Amino acid sequence: MTGRPVTRVELELEVTAARQALDHLSEVARDPALSQNGLSRTVEQLEAAIEELAVAAEELQSARSRSVELAQEAGRERLRYKELFELAPDGYLVTDGDGVIQEANRAAGQLLGVGPDLLHGKPLVLFFPEEDRAAFHRRLRTLHSSKMVSEWEARLVPRGGEARPVSIRCGGSQAEPTAALRFLIHDLTAVQRAEEREKATLREHSQRMASLERTKSDFLRLASHELRGPLAVLRGYLSMMSDGSLGKLPPKAGKALPVMAAKLHQMQRLIAEMLDSARLEDSRLELRKETFDLVPVVRNSVEVLLPTAGKHHELRIRAPRQFSVHADQGRVETILANLLDNAIKYSPDGGRVEIQVAGSNAEALVSVTDPGVGIASEDLSTVFRPFGRVVTPDNSHIGGTGLGLYLCRELARMHGGELELASKPGVGTTVTLRLPRAAAASARTA
Repeated sequence: MTGRPVTRVELELEVTAARQALDHLSEVARDPALSQNGLSRTVEQLEAAIEELAVAAEELQSARSRSVELAQEAGRERLRYKELFELAPDGYLVTDGDGVIQEANRAAGQLLGVGPDLLHGKPLVLFFPEEDRAAFHRRLRTLHSSKMVSEWEARLVPRGGEARPVSIRCGGSQAEPTAALRFLIHDLTAVQRAEEREKATLREHSQRMASLERTKSDFLRLASHELRGPLAVLRGYLSMMSDGSLGKLPPKAGKALPVMAAKLHQMQRLIAEMLDSARLEDSRLELRKETFDLVPVVRNSVEVLLPTAGKHHELRIRAPRQFSVHADQGRVETILANLLDNAIKYSPDGGRVEIQVAGSNAEALVSVTDPGVGIASEDLSTVFRPFGRVVTPDNSHIGGTGLGLYLCRELARMHGGELELASKPGVGTTVTLRLPRAAAASARTA
């Protein structure tokens, strides 16, 4: 015998052989004429047949035990499948090729408003809105013929309820050809409600931010207007002191006048920045473009801010004799004053501040380079945001509103230009203003 299980046919052959040996033995016993040798051979055959029967019986018992074990394991697997089927959080349906429900779990019954047992034999299409049923029938035909897994979102209408959004995943059954399709249905109601809550929160946040922006713009306008009056008075008295209308000043007081004038100019520029920022937020900032020579504007901006520079500062201009641009001269002066003021302020130890005018037939470039504290690369975007300031131990003592570079870049872009910044901590900063040339602007206008 081999180690494989004994088949029924083999066992019957063994029994037949044993019976034949037993019949032969009976004949020998009745016929004294047969030899002793014939009797011995018959006994040996019978013993062999009995031994084979014993082995076959053992194998049959082993096979029977294995069958019992397999049946028990299959029962446990069926129970586990049933538990998973019933306890699954999503609806699970088995249908035939026409979409008639053959089997349903508890979640499917809750989703469709019908007990799982009562769903058997009901067409799944009945739970779709009427306007979606034709599309579902077309999809059924495609699913049944292709045997592909398909996913889509739809609406289901439970019995006695309102339509709810669901996600459906469907595929053909390979194990049970008669149960052609399997549906996994996930209720999207909670997801949709969460999305609606998130959208409402975002809308509320957006409205709150818009309100804050309006409040900020109103404050900037109000503060700017309120500061203009006192500054006009200061400017008037400073002018009278400069022209001697208030009498001759002591020599030391006369030396202070240029510094006072420069600081007053800074205050006026700050007010202008506040107003312009508010106008930018309201989209009310306008440009008055004209063609002018950029070089004297640069030189004048340097002269105005020169009194605010420290004794260790050196301001050097590198520019051609003439370089025309087509822009709003007042706005360009605002940009230059900001760039020069930053270069001086953020170079507290002094050093050379270089202002260079260059470019091509298409654009003009004005770059301001300082040997100051510099800005880390990850912070470069911050300085171009409204009120964006990068405070470090090296610059924490330097004041500022954080409006300057934001306003400068917006003004440059309104001109069709750009403001670029390159910086390295401990080395310095270069800010480059790009503006369209007069010839290029005229060509575009024409």
